[in-house]
Amino acid sequence: MLKLLLKDVAIYGAANAFSKVFGIILIPLYISYLSKTEYGTLDGLLIFASFLLPTIIFGQDSSIARYYLEVKDPQERRKMVTESFVFQFCIGLVLTAVTLFVSSWIAEVYFNKKGIEVYIRLAVLSIFANWLLQFCANLLKWTFQRWKYILLTTIGPLVVMLITILLFRLTPYRIEGVLIAQIIGYSIFGLLGMWFIRKELTLIRRLKWLPGLLAFGWPYWLIMLLPTLLPSFDRYLVMNHISHESLAIYALAFRLASLIQLPIFGFQTAWGPYVYATHADGANPAIYNSVLKGYVILLLIFGLLVKIFENKLVLLFSDSTYLTAAPLIAVILLAFLVESISWITGIGIDLSKKTWLSAVAYGMSTLLGGFITWFLVLEFELWGLVFGGLISKGIFTIIKSIMAQKVHPLPFELGKVVLFVILGATMLLSFNKVVAADIWIRLLYALVLVIVMLVIARYMLLNVAEKNKVLLTWRALIKK
Repeated sequence: MLKLLLKDVAIYGAANAFSKVFGIILIPLYISYLSKTEYGTLDGLLIFASFLLPTIIFGQDSSIARYYLEVKDPQERRKMVTESFVFQFCIGLVLTAVTLFVSSWIAEVYFNKKGIEVYIRLAVLSIFANWLLQFCANLLKWTFQRWKYILLTTIGPLVVMLITILLFRLTPYRIEGVLIAQIIGYSIFGLLGMWFIRKELTLIRRLKWLPGLLAFGWPYWLIMLLPTLLPSFDRYLVMNHISHESLAIYALAFRLASLIQLPIFGFQTAWGPYVYATHADGANPAIYNSVLKGYVILLLIFGLLVKIFENKLVLLFSDSTYLTAAPLIAVILLAFLVESISWITGIGIDLSKKTWLSAVAYGMSTLLGGFITWFLVLEFELWGLVFGGLISKGIFTIIKSIMAQKVHPLPFELGKVVLFVILGATMLLSFNKVVAADIWIRLLYALVLVIVMLVIARYMLLNVAEKNKVLLTWRALIKK
């Protein structure tokens, strides 16, 4: 089963990597054609629009994932999927119509900027098209139609990128060009996805499955909605208390830090099916603890690699006017890592089916984290923003992990993992304080840190069985 997890991590990770890489590749294009103010405004639009997507989905992706394999009758499966699709479609239509109607108010209150109503409307329409694509991709994932999933999630973003380039070069469109390209690309591949899943849909006469799907899914709606509140609130704080240009700096740092989300999203995509399958088969839960340790070690090393080349990354994707974004990357990167740990340590909540606890964890961390971030932004501007985000993610992961252990205890060695993450984070954040700008010195120092990190993991993090497994794997690799 562990091999199955690694296989799916590779497949889904590659698909998500393509999707994210295309988004990152677009950064130089955006910066070439957009001013700092325009780029900051575009980032605010994309984050605001992403806030709407969880409400359209309303946790139904998780509901279908949880019940699809339990329903053995193929016709009943089709009815369940169709009821969920119709519900989401109706919610999407209503939410889109309301947002379009109040776009002027949103422009003035949230963006602190008039004359961008058209951009807001286009952003909302792009999210509705994106929902259709996401619905099809999720169903393909949970039915293990891997190659169709890869087609939608890799070729789709590529087409969006190509359309964006054409609109930039052939038309005077700038911000609206980005949004129109998304509407066209998402719509095309959303319709293709509907063709792929056509056999999973059927005519329905009554809503048999929907009440149960909603009862299971509404906590996941909050789970998906609440994490979008802080990014939306972050942008609101920057646009209203700093400037749209500063938002451009933060947006670039955020996008480059999202490089660490490539392995994270690949892992998360495969983690759910793997846990449910191994749990159903009665596998030893101690394997989840080993997965957690390996995950933390690998991601901290990956984060260190990103840290080495942060200045080069900024100059590769932008110009010297954006260099102030470089030191922000490491803090945002750590926030992503800390939050992603909760997907492993909080799995007990999913196994216990008490999904509302995740919503409680998100709610508590959002309120407390939002207040901390607001205070830090007023005092320290962008540095306050990134450290506020890191603190918020830490609060969430701690709360969710504790709740999960209460309702479904699993043999995680959380104390060792927390200590290891703190040590790794300290190494990462202190990098610029002790290392010169010369790339070779940075590489040498990073190598020393990696060795230190692995030694600490060897003697502090791994137990005897895990050490032996690593040793046997290493010997097998050498022999090959």
